[in-house]
Amino acid sequence: MRTGDKILFLIFFLFMILFAILQTFHLYYSTENRVAYISQNGKIIKRINMENFGIQEKRTMTINGPYGTNIITMKKGQIAVTYADCPDKDCIRRGWLSHNGDSAVCLPNRLSIKVKGRAEISQVDGTTY
Repeated sequence: MRTGDKILFLIFFLFMILFAILQTFHLYYSTENRVAYISQNGKIIKRINMENFGIQEKRTMTINGPYGTNIITMKKGQIAVTYADCPDKDCIRRGWLSHNGDSAVCLPNRLSIKVKGRAEISQVDGTTY
């Protein structure tokens, strides 16, 4: 390989790395059509379009589980578990979920919240198999 070929190969390689990084950021920070899926006992009980909330509007939702109650609060582009009867309260400590792939789980009440964007919903990844 000549020096010119090595330089071209290096430029192409750096371009591919930059493209992969930008694609990852786009999937993670994209706000297009984000949907929060609230599941209990493995069944989706509610789908919430996170872009439909007004800027000042907050909504709460109460879900009863086998070991108590969870209160979920939703506002523009964010969702969080704000109250839980469970002893460890890991789901509350998770905080506000707003990015694609964010999730919160309350194991005692068998409740989970997962945020998915349009790109994540339509693609199959390696963990699916």
